[in-house]
Amino acid sequence: MLTLFVVLLIWSAVTANPIFQVVTPSSAEQKATPGYLDDLNVDDYLHRYGYMNDVNELSDDYDEIRTNAIRSFQEFAGLEVTGVTDEETREVMLKPRCGMKDIEIDRPTNSKWNVSTMTYKIKTYTKDVKKRATRRAVAAALTLWEGPTKMKFKRVKSGSCIMEILFVTKKHPPCDRPFDGPYGVLAHAFPPSTKITGGDMHFDDDEKFKHKKGSGFEISSIVLHESGHSLGLSHDKTKGQIMNPWFNGQTHLGANDIKRMKDLYA
Repeated sequence: MLTLFVVLLIWSAVTANPIFQVVTPSSAEQKATPGYLDDLNVDDYLHRYGYMNDVNELSDDYDEIRTNAIRSFQEFAGLEVTGVTDEETREVMLKPRCGMKDIEIDRPTNSKWNVSTMTYKIKTYTKDVKKRATRRAVAAALTLWEGPTKMKFKRVKSGSCIMEILFVTKKHPPCDRPFDGPYGVLAHAFPPSTKITGGDMHFDDDEKFKHKKGSGFEISSIVLHESGHSLGLSHDKTKGQIMNPWFNGQTHLGANDIKRMKDLYA
């Protein structure tokens, strides 16, 4: 009995020490992601992010269309292209990401702003980070686009502006893209247009955000990505680019990010 007690005591000490805890995407996300691997709706994911259009499941070519869509996703994500939703494919699908489509067939090409100064306003703030720190994070991210766009970014406290930044949850009219709670979609943005939402960025405040310290998703990283959409860029499958759709905490622009933005605003 004493031996069993000693073993249990040692095991408790080991598992309580972070050094000995093995945290993988599978174990860490299982608690934070509803359903995890088994409940992932693959067809909904493929449709939502542009890999597969509305298709009748009873149609003769449905299986072929679905397989090709999975292959397209795997190729975009840098996975082995098999056409089968194996565990690795499902794990990538469950990574926290941007809510914009990866493949946008109907998106206007070369849409951009014809202004020298991009005005923006933080209309609502996150509950996780102080307002001053949030403003610093946003400004730091936007400043990185000044060179490639040849524009200046100016925050306004009131009145009209081009780019509105909001931290919201679930349904948030007039936006027609409700957020999905913790993990999943972190944010989405709207490309240049004359619509009321053109250039705006929305962040899911059901997420845990941070700026430089603490735990959570780094605001400046997500702002840097979403503002790329607000300025006219689509997603990029190239690794190391801020316009890659999956969040990795990156706070700098990649070479292709800069090239694509310069080409757009040349």
